[in-house]
Amino acid sequence: MDQPLEIDDQFLNIQTQSIIYWGSEQPQHYESEPTSYSILQYLLDYLTVSSQDVLVDFGCGTGRVLCFMNYQLNLVVRGVESHPTTLKLLKQNTSDYFKAHPNQPPIELYPVSAQDYSVQADETLYYFFNPFALPIFKQVVRNIEKSIEQFPRTVRLICYYPYHFKKFLETESIFEPVQEITVPTGDWTDYFIICLLYTSDAADDSLRV
Repeated sequence: MDQPLEIDDQFLNIQTQSIIYWGSEQPQHYESEPTSYSILQYLLDYLTVSSQDVLVDFGCGTGRVLCFMNYQLNLVVRGVESHPTTLKLLKQNTSDYFKAHPNQPPIELYPVSAQDYSVQADETLYYFFNPFALPIFKQVVRNIEKSIEQFPRTVRLICYYPYHFKKFLETESIFEPVQEITVPTGDWTDYFIICLLYTSDAADDSLRV
């Protein structure tokens, strides 16, 4: 029986181990820290997608989620990142990734701040790993809501480490909680983390968890 592929930096041909800090001049932005591969793999057990889905990672860092989801789900993915040092590593990683996996769908990079990103009408999945403070998150969600009003569609927000965001999503946004995933890890740095999936039911789209 074939063993499942072990997806990691070596397999994807990228280097995403670094934690990069914004510094005190940007207190609204948190450090760039990659989601562990084991947690990403665990998330896939709860996530159903179609070939029409497009995923956006806000604060995508050095690109681990982008490359992982692009390979595992065969989706167009977009990364929003504005930290200069991180951007340099991100561009190198995506270039190296496609050298090893040239037949995958596109990975599009947007070197802008999250709140200035122009939400696009084909986007259906948005990923957040605690990238910035609540005021920025609110503006990003408002931008997504405006896009849904203009281009009705089902949209899911995937929030990892959502403690700062949960109350806002539940009480001040159009999104409804559809699933809460407790991550089974003994790692002291993230053993308490949960993933939340939110869905906006728009137009005639069917909901997919």
